[in-house]
Order: sequence, then C-alpha cells, then structure tokens
Amino acid sequence: MRLPSSNLLLMAGSICLAVLLWMWVGAEERSEIVLSVPLEYRNLAKGHEIVTGDGQLLTAVNVWVRGNAATIKNLRPGQVSAWVDLAGTKPGVKHFELGANHVSVPYGLSVLRISPSRVNLRIEQVIRRLVAVVPQLNGQPAEGFVIANTVVVPPQAEVAGPYSAVNSVSKVITDSINVAGRSENLEETVNIGVENSAVRLGQIKQVTVSLTISPIQDVITLRHIPVTVKGNARTVRLTPRSVRAELLAPKNVLAKITEGQVKAFIEVEGLKPGFYELTPRIVVDGLEAKKISIKGVVPARVRVRIQ
Repeated sequence: MRLPSSNLLLMAGSICLAVLLWMWVGAEERSEIVLSVPLEYRNLAKGHEIVTGDGQLLTAVNVWVRGNAATIKNLRPGQVSAWVDLAGTKPGVKHFELGANHVSVPYGLSVLRISPSRVNLRIEQVIRRLVAVVPQLNGQPAEGFVIANTVVVPPQAEVAGPYSAVNSVSKVITDSINVAGRSENLEETVNIGVENSAVRLGQIKQVTVSLTISPIQDVITLRHIPVTVKGNARTVRLTPRSVRAELLAPKNVLAKITEGQVKAFIEVEGLKPGFYELTPRIVVDGLEAKKISIKGVVPARVRVRIQ
C-alpha cells in the first residue's frame, strides 16, 4: 500500500521537528545547586527515642541537585526533602547510609550526592521512674536561726526519656528559694526541673516546699542545784543534797537563765518513815520556761530517809 505523498511529507516534518526539539533540550543550559535540607527521621517505633553520643542530632544535610537552569532557578527549599527510614530498627547503635533514594526532588531534577552521607544513631527504649525532689535553698537564715525541717509535697516526681538518660538521674531540683535573713517559717510553690536535657518531667511540674525555721538549740549544764523536799513536815535526809541538770533551749533563752531559776524537788507526800530512792523533778521559773526542756539529771535518783 503506498502512502499519499502528503502524509509522507507530514511524517518527515514531524520527525525533523522532534529531532530539533531534542537537540534544543539537549543543548539547554544545565546547572547545579547545593541545598541545606532538613533531615527527617521516619517510622521510629513507638516507645523508642534517638540518642546521640555527643548529644547532637544531625538535623540537616547538604544535597547537590542538578537540572536545567530555569528549573533550578525556580526551585524552592521546601520542594526538596531528605529522610532516614527507621522502620524495624531495634534498640542499639545503628549506622545508616544516605543516597539519592533518600531524597525527594521535583521532576526533571536529579540528586548528585549528599553530605554527610552517613548517619550514626543510638536507639533506646523510653522508660519512666520516680525520683526525689530536692529543694534548692539560697542564703542562710537570720543569725541564731536554722532550718529545722523541710517538707516537699509531693516528695517525688516522675521523669521520662531514653533508658540511659533516665537511669543517670537521681533527683529533680526546684527553683531557688531565698531564705537569707529569715527567722520565720516559709512555704512556697515552685517549679521543678531536670538537669539532664535528654530527660523530661511527667505530669508534676510544681511542688510546695515548707520550711520550719527555728532558733538554734543549745545545751547548758547547771551543777549543784539544791534538792528541796515537798509534801512532808517530818525530818527528811537526802543523799546527795544537790543534782546536776542539762537544759536544752534556744541559745538566746539559755543566755538569760540563772541558777536561781532552776529548782529540784523531791515529792514525799503520803510516804511513811523509811528509806526510798526517788526521782527529782526539775522546774524552771520564768516567762520562757516553756521553751526549755530537761535533757537529763545526774544522779537520776536520790536516796531519801524519812524519820
């Protein structure tokens, strides 16, 4: 079958046009560009986290892209993406090679190379645990006073993060609490935090810290306190006739005590004549007597003869 001459001319023209177009495209100027592309970590298993040895995670790579000048000129950074596929990766140290198959570019462009081309990661399981909350106190109470008791509510807080990081944390700390010059009790609600940046707090973000600030306690010893008999008009002989007493109280209270304020009594009311060993009772006179406690009496018992 012979084709009409008009069809042959049409076919020949089409072929020539295609060849010219191919030659024009082939001769079009080609360009290259280097882009800094965010590196995405995909498909990490639930309950696992990425940990790097130096604490720095690779977040971007340089990608060399080639294409015609017009396409390169109109290329926007968001059109190129790079990733590491972590599907099926188990805990441990892992090494990943990056190639052109880990980069997505618009049609008509090609990826020449990536730098760095290797990513080293350590994958760890996420764990949670409770640790103590430790208040951070700034300064010292007023002279003569001391922090006698510290209560934190709640006393523990939950932390979470990669296995190795969480196991290295023994406490969380509060914001600084200023106690400089204080002589009264203090209660504050403060934030808490973790010193290890790889570890995060659980639901508890604040605690209440209560501080009991009390006068500094001291002990003095008073010797030769005369023992007095109460409750009997009969003749009573005591052995010994004086005792030694140790008194515990704030320093400023003890400084004002005189021996005349401290007395020792033996109660013999209702006792019949005979020999007894009785415990002396120490009494402190004065307005601040309630702040004073008796630590000990020597001897603890006195021999008593009632005639």
